[in-house]
Amino acid sequence: MIKQVRYEQFFNQLNPQFGKLSGGQVKDAFIKFGMEMTSLRDIWNLSDIDKDGHLDLDEWFVAMHLVDVVKAQGVGALPASLPLSLMPASKY
Repeated sequence: MIKQVRYEQFFNQLNPQFGKLSGGQVKDAFIKFGMEMTSLRDIWNLSDIDKDGHLDLDEWFVAMHLVDVVKAQGVGALPASLPLSLMPASKY
């Protein structure tokens, strides 16, 4: 739960427009995390669940979880598709 609060604070610091972050905003943030372009692309593809080119808060939570996975286990740890266990309820 503490991570979610931190993730939400960071989301808001990026100044979402209409509750969403653009690809550019997310890219800049993830580069600061030390993510490589390959990881960025894979995380984006998995977390932009509705494929609208933006991340809302629920999708941001997924993206941040995947960033943590890459940091801990490497790019090879990313799933080929988003598991249902990571799917936010708002996206069913």
